[in-house]
Amino acid sequence: MGNSYRTASTGFITPIDPFTLFLIFLGFIGVFATQFQKIEAATIYFNFTLGAFALVAMALIFQSVKRPKFEKVFTSDIDMGIFYFYIGALIVVIFNLISSLKSYMIVRPFALFSLDPTTVGHTFSVVKIQTDAFWQMFYSVIAAGSLEEVLFSYFAIIIGILLIAPFVKKFFGIGDVLGSIFGQTGADFVIAAAFSIATFTLAHVLNQTYTLSEAFIFAALFRTAMLILLYNMNWGISAAIGFHYFNNAFAIGLDKTFAGLTTGFGWFFLGLLIVTIFMFVKNFPTTFKKAWGVKIGL
Repeated sequence: MGNSYRTASTGFITPIDPFTLFLIFLGFIGVFATQFQKIEAATIYFNFTLGAFALVAMALIFQSVKRPKFEKVFTSDIDMGIFYFYIGALIVVIFNLISSLKSYMIVRPFALFSLDPTTVGHTFSVVKIQTDAFWQMFYSVIAAGSLEEVLFSYFAIIIGILLIAPFVKKFFGIGDVLGSIFGQTGADFVIAAAFSIATFTLAHVLNQTYTLSEAFIFAALFRTAMLILLYNMNWGISAAIGFHYFNNAFAIGLDKTFAGLTTGFGWFFLGLLIVTIFMFVKNFPTTFKKAWGVKIGL
């Protein structure tokens, strides 16, 4: 379902539409920028990023020996990238409209950093970020949403299938059991999904993002749902990024988000938001049919 627009390719490398590629680029820019601005709380994500690059490189080398079936999560069609981004965003908007509770703060690697300028040991850069509306919005909404989806919805699955699954099946002897239930390819993906969920939760434990045990359970359930949407229902990864952007925007407050969008570089992102919303609405009948095979209108 929804495969008609996807680019046919082998292995894990596939063309990415410019919109989604730009969002991913912003995520990596964000995590590296935190190191220049000396945000110590972001170090765990910086290390996760470097580690992910190294492990993916190893996995892709290993791929020449083993090429498991892998459902793509990218599209080369920019209209579809935008479509799925706003479908993910609409889920969060609808949830917030029908609920009296705020959206759970599931993915906030930067949003919960302690940026209180009165805390001992903070640098001038951290104090500046505390009072700079744009950087607060950029790290909490844009960089966080993009980075986590690339790390945990894509890189972790590649690493899980090509490196973790063979190791687990060989040394823990569960390959036959999982294979009889899910098939060999399915067993690899189940192990990879477990790895994705575990690393996602671990990152938040190390970063002290959560304080309640219920939050970790909800985060694990959320990551599971995202993986099902991406790999079973064939939603594009931009849907997960859109979900995170808007979830984090509600989490830090729409007032702070809007303040960041109307300050300095924020005007660029506000313009991008307006243009892409227009494209989403304009192309909705066509992209909806491409995604789910249902015609809207005449």
